[in-house]
Amino acid sequence: MKIGILTYHRSHNYGALLQAIATRVILEKMGHNVYYVDYWPGYHKRRYAMINPRIVFSGHIHSALTYLNNLRQTYKTKCLRRKAMFLFIKNYIEPYCKPLSDDYDIIIYGSDQIWRKQPELKNYNPIYFGKNKIKTKKHVAYAASMETLPTSLKDKSYLKMLISNLDSISVREEKLKQLLNSLGFSNVKKTLDPTLLLTSQEWNALIPCSNYCGARYALFYDFQINTFSEDEINKFVKSKGLILKVIYGYAVKDESDNDICSVSADVFLNLIRNADFVFTSSFHGLAFAILYGKPFYASFLRNSERAKSLLTTLGLNDYLLQPQEKIPNNLEKINYELIFSKLEILRKDSIQFLESSCNAKLQIENTFQRK
Repeated sequence: MKIGILTYHRSHNYGALLQAIATRVILEKMGHNVYYVDYWPGYHKRRYAMINPRIVFSGHIHSALTYLNNLRQTYKTKCLRRKAMFLFIKNYIEPYCKPLSDDYDIIIYGSDQIWRKQPELKNYNPIYFGKNKIKTKKHVAYAASMETLPTSLKDKSYLKMLISNLDSISVREEKLKQLLNSLGFSNVKKTLDPTLLLTSQEWNALIPCSNYCGARYALFYDFQINTFSEDEINKFVKSKGLILKVIYGYAVKDESDNDICSVSADVFLNLIRNADFVFTSSFHGLAFAILYGKPFYASFLRNSERAKSLLTTLGLNDYLLQPQEKIPNNLEKINYELIFSKLEILRKDSIQFLESSCNAKLQIENTFQRK
């Protein structure tokens, strides 16, 4: 079958790109012809533009001046980062892109936080919920995620209307599953993020490893600022006889061999592969640390639910720290043989959801019940 994936496939974000690749690859392994539906609206383009005119001409002088001053300081590294991202997208994403106007047998929505309120729209984007004019026989949400769960009756009512466009639903977080259950969608499945559907060996085949013969290091993926205490990290790293490498999820003023920002997802993956220890304030940094069997600590200032859900399922809650918390130096070594066994069960369950959603008779009524 011809399957289209509707997700954040052009984001300048390591996790977004890698989850998009994983979804395509796992569906191709099932024997389908798989493409990215090349939907990339203006508000996404502006977010990753060299200069965002909406901020510059917002009318808020202080915000505009702060933004322009930051751009002046990071201009060089931002250019390099954009170049690296565009090259990665050209090689791994664009060859599989098809237009919105194409016909598809199935559209897969997700993963990533496609169901969050889009900042410029200040609302949910109906296109990511199957409320669109794409020519397809079936709409399936796979491991869809949401930044903040709705609390108002208005938002819940709107969300219920949007979700009703879908023929099959799976989400990434337990709390989102519970919310949808409360809205009357009884057959909602919790599934793994696509990056976790592939083993480390499969990732190594997709994105080749680079040889590393430098000093042993701990990697800090600094995605959310101020999650970890720098003093605590430095003290911990020194106690282990390691050096510290930091990779940022954004452009910074100065870059060096140990402070890295102008690289793409392939280098990000290699930095995790070669690390002795991982600190992360990113969900996908956490996912790949687990996939590669790395000792780690994770911490989040916001959007922690998907990480909590994964860590709870795997029995790894002790490795999730509160922001700025003191870093323990004596936790037990992670039993990755047990973790990988749990992951394999979850992986098979998630793949079964995709197989049943894609191979079931297309012209069917929704399998979930609505109140």
